[in-house]
Amino acid sequence: RDPARAASILTLDFVTGIRVSIPTAFLGALNHTTRHGILVRSGRTLEQLAELDTIVFDKTGTLTQGNISVVGVKTISGRMSAKDVIKYAAASEQRITHPVAESIVRYAQEQNIEIPPRVDWNYEVGLGIRAEIEGQKVLVGSGRFITQEGISLEGLDQPDTENSPENSAWMSLIYVACNGQLQGAIQYADPLRPESLELIEELQNRYGMEIHLLTGDSRQR
Repeated sequence: RDPARAASILTLDFVTGIRVSIPTAFLGALNHTTRHGILVRSGRTLEQLAELDTIVFDKTGTLTQGNISVVGVKTISGRMSAKDVIKYAAASEQRITHPVAESIVRYAQEQNIEIPPRVDWNYEVGLGIRAEIEGQKVLVGSGRFITQEGISLEGLDQPDTENSPENSAWMSLIYVACNGQLQGAIQYADPLRPESLELIEELQNRYGMEIHLLTGDSRQR
């Protein structure tokens, strides 16, 4: 119950050479992984690594650099302007602690676009956000999120870079719909870490691992 007393006992154990419960090999391995930015919860977890055959990676900030930036806005003829697409997206995403949301809000601020307040909102992790902005029912999110609401993605001039093999891992679109109709899409970029492809190839070819990507993006090639 007394942390100070417990710490003194542990210190005494180390000083007097009394055997501790964690083997030295595990301590060394845990220390090594910690120095390389890898958090391992226990020695048992290290033992289970020998049985591992599948790895699931998060994308943003893990395989990519996490330096997300807006690189373009796609609109549909006769609907919202690019400025309004950004305005409604930023208004919906404000105060959402996700790298993509933060990049959209930051871009709106850099472009001196006034961000109106949200009246009501509901965030669905991995999909998108529903919000009421200036009396409009706004949806901002992945293509899957938009189509699940019965909204067609047709008519949008999607950039060639999204379907390009060399760029598909780090160029993505987030869609903006208003009152049941698609208004446009925001293109954003998050470059891959230089070592990501080499790491995945080594895990697959040398260790025979099955690799999966955990992301809210649409399915790529």
